[in-house]
Amino acid sequence: MAEFRGWLRRNWTTPVILLAIFLVALYLRAYFPWDLAVQDRLLSGGSDSFYYERIINFNVETGQQLVRDCRLNYPMCLINPRPPLYSWTVAVMGKALSPLFDSVWASVTVVFLSSTAVWGALTVFPTYFLTKEAFGRRSAILAAFFLATLPAHLQRSIATNADHDAMVLFFVVSGFFFVLKSLKSLQQRNWVQDWSFWTKDGRTSIRAGLRGFFGENRTAVLYAMLAGWSLTAIALIWQGWAYAPIVLLGYFLFQILVHRLRSQDPMGIGIVFTITVGLPL
Repeated sequence: MAEFRGWLRRNWTTPVILLAIFLVALYLRAYFPWDLAVQDRLLSGGSDSFYYERIINFNVETGQQLVRDCRLNYPMCLINPRPPLYSWTVAVMGKALSPLFDSVWASVTVVFLSSTAVWGALTVFPTYFLTKEAFGRRSAILAAFFLATLPAHLQRSIATNADHDAMVLFFVVSGFFFVLKSLKSLQQRNWVQDWSFWTKDGRTSIRAGLRGFFGENRTAVLYAMLAGWSLTAIALIWQGWAYAPIVLLGYFLFQILVHRLRSQDPMGIGIVFTITVGLPL
């Protein structure tokens, strides 16, 4: 506790600035459309928003996931194309906050309409941490502020948009941050001296190398798992989640090439990538 207080006295400006940026981001996304939309439950996100409203209503009424929906292709019915995490987040949070409102539906409506604004504003935090790891504190504060005021991001994270895009971006940026932390904490050396798995000595060398890697890279493995869970969250929100691991695959292949040119062992990066992408698969 004493160490934390000492750190806070030395660095109190950063949390204050980040909190101010978060409040600015939330204000820009929620203040202007709120009075126009909340009274009549107006949605501005188009067909996606209206279908999410249908799914969330079903979740709240039945406590179950909407799997087959006959409203999509009556009377044959179709499978609900939306993964469940976003709709269930709104439904559960709406019911949890219902004692503060006149009814469950009033609570769910407020959570639903404000969800994109909240997730959009929250994204300033992983943006700060990702940029800080790559370029330093000052650049990170600027990046967080630019995201808070960026018109393209505002467009997809405004309150009443009621879609999954802002939530997806939060976990995308978080996942990239955890990947970067994993790579920066990775211990680099030749872990396996002999990859001849068809021989006894080769298998012994491989086992020893893997034990040594996981024993000395627990922090890197933990961050890789957090990155993997972030990608898993994206997969449970958005059908197009494969774009995120494809970006990581491009970086992974480039880094493998760099390692080979430098005669460095790429096994550590390969394990980090495998854990990160393997968890959502």
